[in-house]
Amino acid sequence: MKFTAILPTDLAVGAMLPFDVFTRDGTLLLTRGSLVGSEATRLYLLENAQRVAQRRHQLSGSVFERTQKLAERLARIEEDHRPGVADAAWVARVRALARDLVELVDEDAHAAFAAMHLDIHHRYDVLHHIVAAQVCALLGLLARLNGGERISLVCAALTHDLGLLGDRARVEASECLSDSARRLIREHCSKGVALLQAAGVDDGLWLKVVAEHHERLDGSGYAGLCADQLDMPSRVMSLADSFSAMLRHRPYRERIEAGNALADLYADPQGKYDQGLVSHLVNELGLYPPGSVLRLASNETAVSIRPTPGEISHPVIAAIADRHGRPMYRAVTRDSRNEENAIIGLLPLEKVGPVRKLLAACWNR
Repeated sequence: MKFTAILPTDLAVGAMLPFDVFTRDGTLLLTRGSLVGSEATRLYLLENAQRVAQRRHQLSGSVFERTQKLAERLARIEEDHRPGVADAAWVARVRALARDLVELVDEDAHAAFAAMHLDIHHRYDVLHHIVAAQVCALLGLLARLNGGERISLVCAALTHDLGLLGDRARVEASECLSDSARRLIREHCSKGVALLQAAGVDDGLWLKVVAEHHERLDGSGYAGLCADQLDMPSRVMSLADSFSAMLRHRPYRERIEAGNALADLYADPQGKYDQGLVSHLVNELGLYPPGSVLRLASNETAVSIRPTPGEISHPVIAAIADRHGRPMYRAVTRDSRNEENAIIGLLPLEKVGPVRKLLAACWNR
């Protein structure tokens, strides 16, 4: 990451930080939404802290639109993979994609997440890998991994199901998993590592995270590793993989709305996931994660834009269809804390329908 100075106009006493703040050596100091509580705090940050520099992107458009283009790149990368063939260029493309994804998450994690949450065009593998990578980029920062570790972790997220891509049709042949399908699923972690090594990946963290992405803290994972055997990158990947998988329908499993998926992970009665990481994810995405389609008390249809700092149950929202279901001329911001605009339910993504063209503009800032 490249850093830049914080300007006096960036900070105000009593206001929430609009970006993450780092120490001079690049360590995360405060996250977006933290309160600047006093003039002394403001002056300290101006003198001793920095923020991530926004770069001029070769791709035009908002973070929402550029994230969609990253999904197209990943689709081509997956299509170009040749099992058993050493391909330094392919490995470099994965790493370049990981760097670009991390920069977009650092720029606006909510817009990046919403772009994939609302995507109905790309196949499951692409969306699952991108969302898992976004979660890894976000939690890797909050878990204070260094820049190189974050990139390796995101590379792992982008390729963690490589060992299953060629067998996806066999696994999804019916609504019930057969014994052979279950065997393919259980073997895909080690198979993925072998494929990556054959392609020329020699990054130990990348390979280790792919190998361990189905391990759980309670020892119920495929290899039976448990809490004291799983380091932070593997814990992050385990959570990211599970959360991302919940968000999309599979022939043998119904999708779960993102807010409900977070609630299930937070409850976690078996103790499978690192609860510190789950709490970070809930605080960052809120109870109605960006891209959630909402029914309001007014009977309007709205979309969640981003959580309100400190009020995870009252996100910033925009109405996209009126009470009669007719598309708005443009998305209109609503205050979900008002009784008329209270959130009364979640709607399936299919309900977006004809108003989909309004969505990118909600995050185009």
